[in-house]
Amino acid sequence: RYRRLGDAADLNSCIKWAELALSECHPGDPMRPQSLSNLAGMLLVKFKTTNSVEDIERAAKVAKDAVELAPSGYPGLSGIMNGMGAIMNTKFDQFGRLDDLDEAMVWMEKAVLECQPNDPNYPVALCNLAISLSSKFTRFAALKDLDLAIKWGKEAVNVVPLWNPFRPLLLCNLGN
Repeated sequence: RYRRLGDAADLNSCIKWAELALSECHPGDPMRPQSLSNLAGMLLVKFKTTNSVEDIERAAKVAKDAVELAPSGYPGLSGIMNGMGAIMNTKFDQFGRLDDLDEAMVWMEKAVLECQPNDPNYPVALCNLAISLSSKFTRFAALKDLDLAIKWGKEAVNVVPLWNPFRPLLLCNLGN
């Protein structure tokens, strides 16, 4: 509902439900990493609407807990890692700390490595890695970052079928 209407009360309600779901996941529950990642994503959305440092810091902590809990081979691990990378990239965009961008790229690279080429998260992970590299190039003008951004952007386009609705966005990102 929040995505359609933009009412902050709906987003806060989503966060409360996610926190309740998390409270019902015992420490060894196999759903705990995904529940943490879902909550982190909601906190990231909240940060984008409030610009509250508390929201982005909490999102980063919750996402870090998620990636630390998820074992190798965990279903959805690439998405959890990609979410962590997206949060750290947002922190870089907001505060300009290179450490945040470096951490974002580490998680996005791990997300790419965790995927198989037929994994639906693979083009998303590639695209996000390319965007982070492009951000780094914009800031520091290192041509190797731009070359890698183009390489991963092309790979993202190449792995999705022509009919995929995500393809135009990938092409647009590659063009940027």
